This record gives sequence, C-alpha cells and structure tokens, in this order.
Amino acid sequence: MKLQSYSMIFVLALVGCGKKTADQAAQSNGHWEVTGPLSGVVDELSREKRAGKCDSAELDMKMEIVTAVDKKLEELSKNPESNKWDESQKAIKFHGGALLSMEMEKLKKSGYQTYDNSWKELYTYFKKNAANPPKEYWAIVNNYARSLVSDDAKRIGGVNMGIDENTAPVIIDILTDTQKCAKDLSCVSPNYSKAELDAIAKVPYYTSYLADIHNSAQIGERRDLITGFVDRLQYDQDRYGFGLNDSIKTRKNNDKIEIELPLIVKGFSTEDRKTLTDLIARWTDKNHSTLFRFVDGQDSTAAKFYTLFFDNIPGKRDFTNTENREIHMIQYGDTRAFAHEIGHSMGFPDHYYEMWSPEQCTYTYRHNGDDIMSDHATGYVTDDEWKLLDKSYPVK
Repeated sequence: MKLQSYSMIFVLALVGCGKKTADQAAQSNGHWEVTGPLSGVVDELSREKRAGKCDSAELDMKMEIVTAVDKKLEELSKNPESNKWDESQKAIKFHGGALLSMEMEKLKKSGYQTYDNSWKELYTYFKKNAANPPKEYWAIVNNYARSLVSDDAKRIGGVNMGIDENTAPVIIDILTDTQKCAKDLSCVSPNYSKAELDAIAKVPYYTSYLADIHNSAQIGERRDLITGFVDRLQYDQDRYGFGLNDSIKTRKNNDKIEIELPLIVKGFSTEDRKTLTDLIARWTDKNHSTLFRFVDGQDSTAAKFYTLFFDNIPGKRDFTNTENREIHMIQYGDTRAFAHEIGHSMGFPDHYYEMWSPEQCTYTYRHNGDDIMSDHATGYVTDDEWKLLDKSYPVK
C-alpha cells in the first residue's frame, strides 16, 4: 500500500476480541488479514523461527507504532460516535452501514510500476505528524501498519516473495516438468526449458531448491527434494494461478456473452442488491455482461456458491476467501474494491506482486494500473482476462 494514496480518515472499531496472536493473520486468497489489536501479532511474529534480522532490529519501532494504533482503536471502541469518515468522501448507505463512494482515479502511467514500503518510512511519517496530526493521520497509520504486519506474516509464514509478473505465468510450466520428474522413479534432475530456468534464477526459493537437488549425492535424498519442490510450486501455483468457479454459468444473449455468478446475499435488501450490481459495471464490455443471480441460501444440488458478508469492523480491507468461497466487504470500505473481489470469485488471482529485501528491510511492490486485478482504483478488465474467461467458461 502506498503511503500517500490514503485519503480515508481513521475509522477503526474493536475487532478480533480474543487471542491476540498471529492466529489473527488469517490467509485468504493470498492475503493475510490482520484484525483487532496488532501488538500481540507483531510480538509473536518477531519470535517465529523464520523471523530475520530486520524483524529483531525494527521490533521497538514496530511496537511503538502498533501500540499507538491499538490505543486509538480501544478509545474508539468506547466512543463509537467518534467513528467519523472523511467528509470529503461521499458515503452511501449499505446493509445497515455505509460505504465510501470512491470515483475511479485517472491512470497516471500505463503498465507495471514499482514502489517501496517499509516500517522505517511509516515510522518517519508517524513521528513527524504525531504532534499536529492531519485529519487522515490515523487512517494512514492504521492502514499502512496493517499492510506491513500482513506482509510480515506472509513472509515469515513462508509465502514466496520473489515472484513478479514475468515469473508467475511460468510457474505452471516449472511445476509440470518437476511433477514429471517426481513421477518418473529413474529421474534425479528435472528437465527445464531456458524460459523456465530464467524464471527459476529470479526466485531465491527456487534457486535454493534446485541447488540442493543438484548438490545432493544421494539418490533418495534427491528424490525427496524433488517432491518437496513440487509441494512448493503447487503452493505458489494455487496462489498465483487461475481457479475455476464451477458455479458460474455462461450463455449467449443476442450479441453478448452473459456471465452469471450466483451469490448468497441472505439478509441483504433490494437496494443493497442494486448497489452490488452497480459496483460490478467494469465486468461488462461490448462483448460480455456480468450479472449476479442473487440467492438466499446454498443450493445443495449445485456447486458451492460464494457468500457475501458485510463486516461492520472498520480498519480492515475487503477480501475474498476462495477456499471457503466467501467475499467480505467492510464498513466504510472503498466501493471500487468490490469489483476486484468479484474477480477473485471468478478465478483470478491478484496481479500485484511483493518482493522482500532483507538487506534494506523493504518491501517492493509491482502493480499494473491498467488491470482491475492489480489496482482496483484505476484498473479495468484486460483483454487477456476476457480471453481467459471465454476459455474457462465456454458457452455450451
């Protein structure tokens, strides 16, 4: 998350009351959502075996920030009337709460762009503005801190942070060739193409696996390492690959292909459902139209549908849990984000990438402002995404 991109003011409410540990960092479609107090999470992550030098060196800095956020969260939980949003943003009523109606931003640069985030950068902002905080101060500190804690949880939890838009599409090819070797009892070294080797060379996790395989003199040990590499690649493929939603139906309607997505919206009003339909306008073009089939409960005879939840817990961000087929919207959430989450329910992974520099203690992010699955504030459905939808959900 880019520090200067936040204009919402702080609207935290007390959430996740209970175990204040890294258990709060729940993995959902590649996101590790951290809810509730942050101090316990940061402390526990710093004591994990995979924690590095940056985690210990920056612990005091992190704790100063998150302790202040937790204190502010507790204050607001005792005085709900102080939960105000930025009056410059238009709020719309939704499911007993409100969403922030955000306009699409003008794209400044096309294609993938790079920016960095770090605890040091946040700490500089946190200290510089503490005495005379601007109205958006706590929103920035809260969102930025939660983003960094989530990234720390992913990194320490074993998420591969060496993949970018160039290597992600090749993972399936690397996985396929590694699986071939794993299934062939006589194979002791996978055979990769030049493109696959070039991709492997850019990902530290992969180069480490390959080096261990090649350096092992024992055939049995080599075979075990190859199997371990398959598991690593499968995990990454699940995160970065496309996943079919078998509840989606397509049909021809005049000159357009209609994409029908069932969505369980039990308890949501007619007006709420109209709002949801309006929020996915970007999933319609001259050749396609996407529409919901709203249902009030699970159809036991059909594929499992996605269920929509509206979480009255400001301070989080919208997310999709593809394993449980859940879409979560949040109180005072950005209306633009819902279309991005619907992309996940159709099978698309995130098209933004995070890389970690242990030397600089900095996260580097790659995002494409043209692509709805990379930047919900500026992006639209790309031609490649439409083609993949047509291929994945053919009209029968």
